[in-house]
Amino acid sequence: MGLQISIRESGDVTILDIQGRATIGVDSDLLIGHLNKLIASGVRKLLLNLADVTQLDSSGVSAITGTYVFLRRQGGILKLLCPGGRVRAVLRVIHMPEIIPTFEDETQALASFQLRVTLLSPDGPSFVEAPTTRTSSRGFSFGFIGALFRLFSMVNFELVYHVKQSFFNAVT
Repeated sequence: MGLQISIRESGDVTILDIQGRATIGVDSDLLIGHLNKLIASGVRKLLLNLADVTQLDSSGVSAITGTYVFLRRQGGILKLLCPGGRVRAVLRVIHMPEIIPTFEDETQALASFQLRVTLLSPDGPSFVEAPTTRTSSRGFSFGFIGALFRLFSMVNFELVYHVKQSFFNAVT
């Protein structure tokens, strides 16, 4: 099944209900296109409903990560809703729920947009470069890993060293 996206709103929060596979190719291009259009139209509060996403690869994660970073820099926020099964496993392996707020209940997720905590890096803002797309023999995208490293360093987590070591061990 190809990727299907529907858009709805609840107050000032835009919700993307995503169904199918968010994998490299047409599917991730569709996801990136929708996210870019929403950002260009001024959306700053975005909730991605992943309940019906059956597969998520590095291109899908890169789209989510890039949108999260961009929105944060614009004073907005992106949150995730109901990742399940394989998608939840992928997000946990890369420690995404520790970075991007993730919820199991839509009501709680929507309420969380009203509460706002801003994390600032003591080094000031960092700029994200366009990632490269080299791929290792195990199928990891170095651009994806680089985007994650920039994301981790942007919010100044102490786990950066551990996560980098985990990724480099997996890639090599």
